[in-house]
Amino acid sequence: MSSRTTQRFVSLAIIVTLTISIWSGYLYSQAYRLSQESSMKLDEAKKSLEGATQLIREASSKLDEAKQIASEGKAKIDEANRILSETENLLKDIRRQGIIYINAVSVDGSPQTMYFAGEPLIAVRVRMSIASPSNIPIYYESKVVNPIESKINFSGATYSFNEYVKVTDAQPSRGAPSWSAQPTSLGTEVTELYLWIGLRSLPFQRKQIFLSDPKTNMTVGVELKMELLQAHTNLVLNQAKVYIMFEFKCGEASARLIDWGPRIIG
Repeated sequence: MSSRTTQRFVSLAIIVTLTISIWSGYLYSQAYRLSQESSMKLDEAKKSLEGATQLIREASSKLDEAKQIASEGKAKIDEANRILSETENLLKDIRRQGIIYINAVSVDGSPQTMYFAGEPLIAVRVRMSIASPSNIPIYYESKVVNPIESKINFSGATYSFNEYVKVTDAQPSRGAPSWSAQPTSLGTEVTELYLWIGLRSLPFQRKQIFLSDPKTNMTVGVELKMELLQAHTNLVLNQAKVYIMFEFKCGEASARLIDWGPRIIG
């Protein structure tokens, strides 16, 4: 090989070597740059993920707080509704307070001979049905018959009620009458009441009328003015008129309800 050829070969080798070195350096620098960029992007992605995670945590915390507030709000609304309902019911009870109904009046059984202070009485038991729309008991006086406005009629004339008739206060049992009991208070929780009406024998005898005599045939009409008076106030809560007819035939006595009519006060 000539010296010229050798020189050209050496020059070419140097060029190839330099080229390879340059490309190797370039490729290494590119690889390093890409590696650095990837690392930076990975760090950025990691930071973004951490930021998103933090936002999610904050949002979850806010959501839990909102749920707690909503739960407390619902509890307060439920409590307010309960108080409102109780208040409405109380107002209804206040409006109903003082309302009493006399639902029914009837003669309960046949007349019987009884005695008061030794005086014979032809007495019959009367049943009353009482009701009230109020949930709170209403109290009223046991004295339910107003003797001043009550009447007794026989032989075509009207006579003094107190002179010819003895009447008990209302009582919650069907037991024996208490002709001289002291007035007391009754409540609407008791719905059935009983009172006794007795025709006094002595005033009739003074008119030569003997109620237990088999020869006596007559009718006696008793008109009762019933009043339910609020306890301790004498406020009339309800009133009714009751008409009862006693019949005497051949020594036998009977009694029946002819008519009655309630009237609500208010």
